[in-house]
Amino acid sequence: MARISKATTHAERVGSPASGGDLRVGSHLSVAGGAFHAIDEAVSLGLDAVQVFTCNQRQWSVPALMEDDLVAWRAALERASKAAWHAGGPRTVSHNSYLVNLASPDADLRAKGVRRQVAELERCEAMAIPYCVFHPGAHLGAAAPRDKLLGSPPTREELRGLKRIGRSLDTIHRATAGLGAVGLLETTAGSGSTLGYDAVHLGIIRDCVKQPERLAVCVDTCHMLAAGYDMVSASGATEAVAAVEAACGAGAIRVIHANDSVGARGSRRDRHAHIGHGECGRDGFTAMLKHAAAVGALVIMETPKENDAKGRPMDVVNAGRLRRWFRGSGSSKTSRLARSAPSLGSCAVAVAMAILVLAGSGCRRGWNAPSKPMPVAKSGLAPGEVAQPNAQEQQKLDSAASQLAGGNYDHALAEFRSILRDNPLIPQAWIGVGDTHSTQRQWRDAAPAYERATRLDSGSYDAFYGLGVSRHMLGQYVDAVRAYHRALSLRPNDATANVSMAIVYLNIGEPRAAVAYAERAVRIDPNSASARINLGVAYERCARPREAVDQYTVALELQEPTPRLLVNLINALIADQRTVEAAATAEDLVRLSPTAQSWERLGWVRFQAGDFTGSQAAYREGTLADSRYFPCWNGIAINAVNRWVQSQQQDADAANEARNAIRRSLEIHPNQPKIVRLSTQYQL
Repeated sequence: MARISKATTHAERVGSPASGGDLRVGSHLSVAGGAFHAIDEAVSLGLDAVQVFTCNQRQWSVPALMEDDLVAWRAALERASKAAWHAGGPRTVSHNSYLVNLASPDADLRAKGVRRQVAELERCEAMAIPYCVFHPGAHLGAAAPRDKLLGSPPTREELRGLKRIGRSLDTIHRATAGLGAVGLLETTAGSGSTLGYDAVHLGIIRDCVKQPERLAVCVDTCHMLAAGYDMVSASGATEAVAAVEAACGAGAIRVIHANDSVGARGSRRDRHAHIGHGECGRDGFTAMLKHAAAVGALVIMETPKENDAKGRPMDVVNAGRLRRWFRGSGSSKTSRLARSAPSLGSCAVAVAMAILVLAGSGCRRGWNAPSKPMPVAKSGLAPGEVAQPNAQEQQKLDSAASQLAGGNYDHALAEFRSILRDNPLIPQAWIGVGDTHSTQRQWRDAAPAYERATRLDSGSYDAFYGLGVSRHMLGQYVDAVRAYHRALSLRPNDATANVSMAIVYLNIGEPRAAVAYAERAVRIDPNSASARINLGVAYERCARPREAVDQYTVALELQEPTPRLLVNLINALIADQRTVEAAATAEDLVRLSPTAQSWERLGWVRFQAGDFTGSQAAYREGTLADSRYFPCWNGIAINAVNRWVQSQQQDADAANEARNAIRRSLEIHPNQPKIVRLSTQYQL
């Protein structure tokens, strides 16, 4: 790791603050396809700064930086400086992994966090990033009372956690002696046992460390409001800044995360909204912007990545609003704008933030490259170089594509590889290799081919979408989101890519994000049954069964019924308490596919409707269709127990039927705690 020259002062490394009155607004942007893309995207959006994840924020492992990536990064910095950012001062911010918890009482977990933070600071050094934002952590003990006043002393549990953070930071500072990046403690919303919601916490941490000059503060407007600070009025925001500076020192605030808040003041809800569409006020934002300009702090937006009704990126819209408010123009409202203005609506605010979070993976620093490059591995490709096929190569590409379309996979693959042997810099050939493997569901072979294509051509939708599909099918969901996100930045109105993004978010348990993308897909292509079905699934998982039923019903009009679609509709109808319709649909399911699974659904629906005789009959039919499908035996057992209890335990036939069904189910699948408890409870 290249260290800073001892002759270089700390102030020189982080850059001078912007001159008074200079407002610098940036955003957290994706680094999919290469870190340098975030800088280029910031310039194209008219932004003055950028925040990134230097690597996957949801994994402990930290990959090596590639020489080509650093070369491309430095070139992008130089382009940015020439095109838009002529003045000196900080321009880039890193945000460390959410896994890091320096307050944890678990020593091993703290040690992992220390190593991760050290690695992050080293990456910032290599890429000349002056600021590294990180969350203080959570003490994991009893949460403080919700009515605890801001500015009051921490609880005993909180104080222990704050001291653990201080000791951890001392270890980090010793391991990174000589590096110039400053760690920024981010203010938090204060949910659970999270520390940092009170400015007092940040001050205690700085008092605990031996090198407090290596720490500063990142103020998040959404978090501050959620924690209880007044971010609506100018006086309230000014008092919040004063509280931070009283605890941490004048000039402690180096970055402001400008995010509006879905939750109200004191809600402790960390959910970001577009500027002017949440609970923060215009006057509060203006006061924060004036402070940022006065001290040279960067203003970074972490708002959802989407377009407004006119197709404009919301980063552009939000930045424009902040700049107008800073100049004193625009609406005089201090509260929310109409919530329906963003194209995805306020229900997707926290979700779209998850998209931003998952899409990050590379890093950068101020607009000057580091004095020494970090020793890294070579990738073998010239950064940004894209080769166009000559006439002969294009003829071979067309021939290979024709072979692929005709199902001659071996011949197609041989032709694509023949092209690459002569010229490995043609992205279309790498995409062809990926497509050939994908068609045969050889995802492990497809992924690296698409990956190579994305490195050669950062503007190729086909490469990024193919990479997303292959990563998705390999279960590498975070990487899939990153690739899909990049594909959608190139072709935002592609219904297929939006559906794919919705599916991957369903896979990782983020249904609200899935709703956002599936709704967009339906708007783009209302006749897409796939979009309708996945939107229905997302609505179900967001506890919106009536809307799910509507989507499934439309899907049934667009395509022939399938067992899976009918089961989805049944589940949504039951959740919406429409048992009569659910029973009719379950009967359609049995007629379409008379399997044990279908009979089980019919039995379950009839049980929900109170038709216990019909339910028992359906479950018995299921065991005849497949005697080893244990859910049907469970249904028989539950119905029999129900009949036995209603007879005041006088119906011996019911008891015997329940006993036999339980025994049969456990023979097939012994690990069923609920069925074991049922047997024990009723001594069957």
